[in-house]
Amino acid sequence: MKTLSKIIILVLGCSSASLISLSFGKQEIVLSEETSPLGAYSNPIAWNPDQFKNYDQVEYEQQEYIRKHYEDYKLIGNSFTKNKGRFLFGFLLKNDQRKINTVYFDMTEIYKKFKKISKSKNRIKALEKQYSPKLISKED
Repeated sequence: MKTLSKIIILVLGCSSASLISLSFGKQEIVLSEETSPLGAYSNPIAWNPDQFKNYDQVEYEQQEYIRKHYEDYKLIGNSFTKNKGRFLFGFLLKNDQRKINTVYFDMTEIYKKFKKISKSKNRIKALEKQYSPKLISKED
């Protein structure tokens, strides 16, 4: 009985892990930027870095955006991706109906601005290290 329960836990764990990894990988439906929703991988949310005085404000605004636009969702993970010189930070969300959604923010210009400030520089480096950017090939 112990072995059977271990197998069931292993299968459930692997299947949920594969769902999470699929959501950060290729998207099955490719939409042009004109038709893809704001926050999609192909149309990430990009804010003007001049509107922020410090990096804490950026993180606060990201959380507020998620709270306002995805109020029925809970945060279950993050992703950090580097693609064609752009830094994309993704929030993996899930609602009670088990629908998974990922919202991407283009952090390139914000990172350029705040990497010059020593306090934020260390924080951004820690983010890059924590989420170890995955380089995406042209085929992706």
